[in-house]
Amino acid sequence: MNNRKYHWHKVCESENDLKLEENGIGVVEINGKTVCVTRFKGEWYAFPQSCPHAGAPLSLGCIDAKGYVICPHHGYKFNIRNGKMAFDGGCILKTYPTEVRAEGVFIGFKKESFLSWL
Repeated sequence: MNNRKYHWHKVCESENDLKLEENGIGVVEINGKTVCVTRFKGEWYAFPQSCPHAGAPLSLGCIDAKGYVICPHHGYKFNIRNGKMAFDGGCILKTYPTEVRAEGVFIGFKKESFLSWL
């Protein structure tokens, strides 16, 4: 991953600080914005709090066995790796790269869209 394309934000000191079970969804605040984080098959993923379909809080949804976040309001499913819907529906969920480093867990936001990333 090309780190020069992203603004990296530290969200915690270590993975243990997130206190999430596998497939659980947590929230972190970054510059006043709420971002969801989840761990699926040992890897960390991040995506916006709001569903791109109707704005429902995805933190109240769940992660299924295939790695889709399921919206709690309408049941839309979005792949946490690439944001695509399980079925063609036109909505795409933004996803953000995550990195676990010795100094903590980081989420990256594209530099060119930093001010409008949600």
